[in-house]
Amino acid sequence: MKFSIYCLTLSFALFSTLVASAQQKSVKIEDFITEHQGFEENEAGEITPINIKAINKKIRFFVEARYPNIVENTRNIIWDSYKTFLSPSDLYHYHSFIAQVKVKDLDRLKYVEVRYNPFLKKVA
Repeated sequence: MKFSIYCLTLSFALFSTLVASAQQKSVKIEDFITEHQGFEENEAGEITPINIKAINKKIRFFVEARYPNIVENTRNIIWDSYKTFLSPSDLYHYHSFIAQVKVKDLDRLKYVEVRYNPFLKKVA
């Protein structure tokens, strides 16, 4: 009896997870194409994504809100890479940025890696 209740609970949890994931909006191939076409190369030969200024502002607010008692300010934000993942079960893409921060009570600058999801327009 215990085993069947456990199996029933596990089945319900698995079914709920599958239904919830099926209802989530997923990344489409067109999103990848748009993101790739939006890359620009500046005079120094560096590649930057679409809306770099807006993304930098989001990253600055994210870092200073996430570490309010540690970070005094964010100095530089540098685009590092763009990563994609395509498989039959999952599709995602994100940009990696390196933020140079001034930490309280330290003379040296430190670096924080953050990810920006262009599909959700969120920093993590």
